[in-house]
Amino acid sequence: MGARVERAQQVRHREQMLLGVSSTRGVLPLDFKPAHSVGDLLVQHVDELEQEAEEKGGIRAVLSSQFAKVYRVPLSLAA
Repeated sequence: MGARVERAQQVRHREQMLLGVSSTRGVLPLDFKPAHSVGDLLVQHVDELEQEAEEKGGIRAVLSSQFAKVYRVPLSLAA
């Protein structure tokens, strides 16, 4: 049971990171279509997210940068 709760928390954290990256980079518009899940939201903005990843050198670089910014750690520790 504990493993299920931990897994759910990990998934939720990843979703929050994805939404955080999306919103700080201006990918999420002020007026957006209804999304019933994070998957729906991702599909609506996949092109913008892919472009951001290409500009930053990959999704790992984008997530590391966001992690470093949110938790105020040097980028070398976030990678």
